[in-house]
Amino acid sequence: MDNDKFELELRRVMQRVEPPAGFAEKVIAHTRAPPPQQRRPRPMPWLAAALAATMLMTFGAAWVKGAEDIRRGGEVKRQLFLALEITGEKLAPVNQVLNGSTH
Repeated sequence: MDNDKFELELRRVMQRVEPPAGFAEKVIAHTRAPPPQQRRPRPMPWLAAALAATMLMTFGAAWVKGAEDIRRGGEVKRQLFLALEITGEKLAPVNQVLNGSTH
């Protein structure tokens, strides 16, 4: 489609068209009408049971993992203090040299 045909077609589809009679009244009436009633689905008992079981399993797993993390945390803490103690022993001679006391 060349530019002239395109412009003519564009002008044709962009021409003002009057709405049908009563259009504005229909729109206003539609905006004032109450919204249609929607039926709320009832929860199914098996769905609630499945959800509860899933939550219990999730929290139970988190509890077990938390207890394991605490146990491992104690071991990590012990290893950290040991590493700090060894580091302190290794750096003590350097500290003595820096402070000027060589005894």
